[in-house]
Amino acid sequence: MPLNLAEINQQYMIQKICGDEEQRHYLETLGFVENAAVHILSVFFGNYIVMVKESKIAIGADFARMIIVQADYPAADPDAVNPYQNCSNYTEGEPYETKQEHPASL
Repeated sequence: MPLNLAEINQQYMIQKICGDEEQRHYLETLGFVENAAVHILSVFFGNYIVMVKESKIAIGADFARMIIVQADYPAADPDAVNPYQNCSNYTEGEPYETKQEHPASL
């Protein structure tokens, strides 16, 4: 699932970074690489404060949609297919639903 749909204070593992080459490179320089642990600390006006590689980083919703994550615990169904695995389901500016209210951040 895209990071913008993830729950606050839950550990996730980055599976894939979508977007064009320049955007992927930018996110990689910030520490968003495959198999890195990440979790959302707070969401404020569509901006995400996340912890990745022991660093707090702020990113916008557009970048959060490019980061495909999976919960950091074994899935209930090991044969389940992640629809975002190859980024072919990601489109620049695709209107994913975003969680507008995060009670933990209010």
